[in-house]
Amino acid sequence: MVNKQPGRPKGGTDTRRLLVEAAMEEFLRRGYGRASARGIARRAGCDHTMVNYYFGSKDGLFNEAFGLELSPKELLAGMRQRIRTKQEAARLLPGLLAHAIFRYWEDPRFRGTAMPIIDQVFLQRSVDLQNLFREFVEQGIYSELRGLLYRLYGAGATQRAAG
Repeated sequence: MVNKQPGRPKGGTDTRRLLVEAAMEEFLRRGYGRASARGIARRAGCDHTMVNYYFGSKDGLFNEAFGLELSPKELLAGMRQRIRTKQEAARLLPGLLAHAIFRYWEDPRFRGTAMPIIDQVFLQRSVDLQNLFREFVEQGIYSELRGLLYRLYGAGATQRAAG
């Protein structure tokens, strides 16, 4: 269901805060992959369209909930446009991945927001938090690589590569 009325969707002024709180609980309870925008919105007591209205996507909500200003998926998004052929993929992909990792590490947005959170996650030795962040990073990287493989090799490329 899409909000077809112009202007701000109906919802209280606490909706954004309630979504962030519900997202933290839902991501920690279910993991990044199994948490859904609908489930988070249901927990917050609002319509699922509010997730897109306030955050743009589930990734955006995760970033907001955990104080990240830059996600791995956003960082790698430009990689798909730079690789146009299978030969370029074989030649450029390792270097582009390494460059993206270093660029992420050196980005002030990462240093200012994500680094303290990552320190806290690993200093607390919280296995649940460690697994959640690992899943978020892996899923972001995987979705970008999957999109690139699909464009270069067609349907079934990821299954052929895995098998």
